[in-house]
Amino acid sequence: MQAWKKFLQDTKVENLLDPDFKLVVANKTDTILQVLKLLRQKKISSLPVYDQINKSFVGLVDIFDLLTVIIFMSDLKSLVEVVSHKEVDMNKYIENELKVIKDETVEDIANSSERNPWCPVSRLKPLHSLMDMFSEDVNLHRVPIVDDNGNVIGLVTQSKVIDFLYKNVDRYPDTAAIKIKDYFVPGEVVSISADHLAIEAYKLMLDKRVSGIAIVGSDGKLVGALSASDLKRSMDDNLFYDLYLPIPLYLQKATPEFQENMVTQPISCTVEMTIYEVLHKLVTKRIHRLFVVDAEQKPIGALSLCTIISMMNYGAVLNKSVAASEELSTFEQNPTLEKPIDESY
Repeated sequence: MQAWKKFLQDTKVENLLDPDFKLVVANKTDTILQVLKLLRQKKISSLPVYDQINKSFVGLVDIFDLLTVIIFMSDLKSLVEVVSHKEVDMNKYIENELKVIKDETVEDIANSSERNPWCPVSRLKPLHSLMDMFSEDVNLHRVPIVDDNGNVIGLVTQSKVIDFLYKNVDRYPDTAAIKIKDYFVPGEVVSISADHLAIEAYKLMLDKRVSGIAIVGSDGKLVGALSASDLKRSMDDNLFYDLYLPIPLYLQKATPEFQENMVTQPISCTVEMTIYEVLHKLVTKRIHRLFVVDAEQKPIGALSLCTIISMMNYGAVLNKSVAASEELSTFEQNPTLEKPIDESY
């Protein structure tokens, strides 16, 4: 317990920074298509948006922001089909719609998901202060790190924090050995059956304001997962055409092993697993949430990066065996696993 508190206090934010960090930004006057191409070229999920006139950052744009645009386009296609009483060819429709949005700037969609405001953090802040910003109560997904002069020297995400915690488990072995069941509360799981189209899954994410959903079979058992970050796989030369594929085929495009293992080896966890085991799966599988399953492999809850960070930062598990602290009381008054918008990528 004391080792964990000391670790959070002694570790400075600058310890999480990538020494090879290079700031990649989008100008607020850049078009949506320019930003799409930049994200694809740099193989990243988000970009700071910069106002060259006022010499200031206006926010961040990420995959979830872009998802709102794509779903809007899809809904318009459905409306056109209803009005015209005929099916509209998706390829031709997207080509037309891309012409419509080609002049729209990234400023129009920056932080449309309302989870990426520009909230810089000093490099000298302790780790627990950074984790506060990634916790369920605030739920930021990425924050810029600045030096003493206010210059951006890094961009830290929820997944970066999880990765750092995993690599430093030797500094808090007792905490890492605590089991998930000591704090897990079953909750609503946003899910969709595997026979649906990918676009339907993304619409469900937007409707439920979560960035990941469970994919289940006809028997309700977990067979996989889809997250907003998977949208990157559609950002090739044929932008978003594959969104109208069945979910398994859509995932198989970028993850060939998905269909082979989707039933026998879905990535999940149980309440008997330890914090270390959960961190290990999140990091080694490069995912942003784990669905908790019961003995029948049916999902009974979700552990997002945000949930894990909240639990570890506020000490909800660590204080179970001692008198409840103010931090613990705050956590227990808000036990739900799903918050708007869930988890980062």
